[in-house]
Amino acid sequence: MNSESAESLAQLDARDAEVFSPRSLEPASLELERCVEELAQLAQSELAPADYYTALLDRALRVLPAVGGAAWQLPAAGRAELLSQIHFPQPLVDRRRPAVPENGQPILQDPFVLPAFARASSLYPCDHPHPWPLIVCPLAADEQTLIVIEVALDRDAGPDVQAGAARLMGVMAEIAADFHRRRELASLRKRDASRAQFAELVTRLHAGLEPSATAYAIANDGRQWINCDRVSVMRLRHSRAITLAVSAVEHVDRRSGQVAALERLAAAVAASGEPLVWHEKRLDDLPPELASVLQSYLDLGHARQLIAIPLRHASAASQPQDQAPPHGMLVVESFVADRPLGTLSERAGELARLSGSALGNALTHHALPLLPLQTRLARLASTLSRRPIAVALGAVGLAAAIALLAIVPADFTVQAEGTLQPQVRRNLFAPSDGVVEEVRAQHGDKVAKGELLLRIRNPGLDLDQGRLGGELQTAQAKLAAVRSVRSRPDDSAAPGDQDRLASEEEQLKQQIEGLANQLSVLRQLREELNVASPLTGVVLTWNTHQLLDDRPVKQGQTLLAVADAAGPWVLELRVPDSEAGHVLAAKQDDQSDLPVTFLVASDSAVTHRGHLERVALATDSAGGESAAEAIVALDGPLPTNARAGARVIVRIHCGRRSIGYVWLHDLIDFVRTSLLF
Repeated sequence: MNSESAESLAQLDARDAEVFSPRSLEPASLELERCVEELAQLAQSELAPADYYTALLDRALRVLPAVGGAAWQLPAAGRAELLSQIHFPQPLVDRRRPAVPENGQPILQDPFVLPAFARASSLYPCDHPHPWPLIVCPLAADEQTLIVIEVALDRDAGPDVQAGAARLMGVMAEIAADFHRRRELASLRKRDASRAQFAELVTRLHAGLEPSATAYAIANDGRQWINCDRVSVMRLRHSRAITLAVSAVEHVDRRSGQVAALERLAAAVAASGEPLVWHEKRLDDLPPELASVLQSYLDLGHARQLIAIPLRHASAASQPQDQAPPHGMLVVESFVADRPLGTLSERAGELARLSGSALGNALTHHALPLLPLQTRLARLASTLSRRPIAVALGAVGLAAAIALLAIVPADFTVQAEGTLQPQVRRNLFAPSDGVVEEVRAQHGDKVAKGELLLRIRNPGLDLDQGRLGGELQTAQAKLAAVRSVRSRPDDSAAPGDQDRLASEEEQLKQQIEGLANQLSVLRQLREELNVASPLTGVVLTWNTHQLLDDRPVKQGQTLLAVADAAGPWVLELRVPDSEAGHVLAAKQDDQSDLPVTFLVASDSAVTHRGHLERVALATDSAGGESAAEAIVALDGPLPTNARAGARVIVRIHCGRRSIGYVWLHDLIDFVRTSLLF
């Protein structure tokens, strides 16, 4: 809350406490302060304007003697729009416009009171033929939009009440103006970030002239620029599409059914000569030949939005880019349907315009006759022609070195990195959305199994419980009234009254039972918000109070980590995917646990030993690098000053191989995968 709002709040506490206190359930000054503080906190959030003004009106009606309120959005050109309203009288809603001057007259941005049945004059901007005094607070949301907050007071609200209400709404309007200023600042920052990202995208797309690297740059960097789920880049050649790159995929298998279906779709779009923009909710008719290949691909790809744009590159300076024949295809996919299709289409078109030139230049350069071979042969010939004797001696030495490398054996080890961890540890997750109300544990605390570590408060559950409790009391009161009527003898009652009352009593019983069941479920849900330790151990999470106190959390969010530090410890490794095959082969050949030596990064002077217990048969790409998980058990005592998560450097002993393979296996694997494949 800014200094002006704080000063205005202090004035409200001094002047208006007596005005509003009869309507409050607690002292008016405390209620006013609480409402303004809540609005100031909400102004720092990313709420939509309609939601923010709903919260503002709710708090205004909580402290003011008012029947309802509304917030209007008034653009510079266009009709007024009702953003939000709470119990606003229908005659005031039917105006379809707030109580501000019309016909282009200037609008003062100060709160004012429009008395009941006021007529337009020099004091009042417009007619108000209604019995409720109206508090009107205009404020500027931006240069083109005005927000008008209106609060309809009780009919018997006197001049003092009206003046106090106007001052309070002025404070709330100042806080709302801060909300709009923060939204505008965030929008400007996002726009600047988008421009910087676009400039970086242009640089990366034109960084090289190798078609595959350019295609992967288009796919991976373009996916981030468009903010979609998958981008594919294809080359068009002789009416066929050849997939060059798919975002987040290191190697494209063109034999797979999904890639083949995608290439058929790209070829069909290229034959049509027009971009394809498709959304699962759109009913636009497509040509039968295009609709069939699209459906065939969607059955495998499961996209919910798809955009396919031909890539063009003008071969002559006088030829427009959109008239050049397509040389490639850009396919953009989204797996969710709620992304704005217009934004996706606009950004995909911009990426196609840039990548068309980048890929076209790379393909043109790559098409030069024998370009790679010419470059390598020229370098080799230049070297040999200058030093013939040295080349001969080098050849003899190289032959001898190769023979030694192939004959002499050596220990073959695979290096990996990982962390030292307690074998038994658990992560605690948020059972539901809410706000952390109390944190009872901090880093290093010893906790017992079942001990309460933190409490989470869910305002929605509190609100639902209060609402259901009120409905239950109302239903119980109605049931008591019906039973009282039935118990009184009344000879003059109609014959059907007793039947009607009996039916009503039965309905109320069922309603009470249903409400009681709902309250029981809510209480159980609230109990689940108390997060307890699943084991006896030590809290590993650092700065728990700073991390969690009064912080909103989402369901499934990791809150704390607890481990049994007194139990066994293990090494958790990530073996690079390129080395995992050697480890698995050695483990299968040896039929026993492979020996392991490791260093703790914090104490590299001491070498420790262990043995490999198990290696995952599948790899994952967590952290951006494909690796296989592995577990190593310690053979000796726990390293001194061991800490959970301490970095370790590990060598896994995989038997004996030729010294040449031990030294050069990385190079050999590279040649096999990158040059010979």
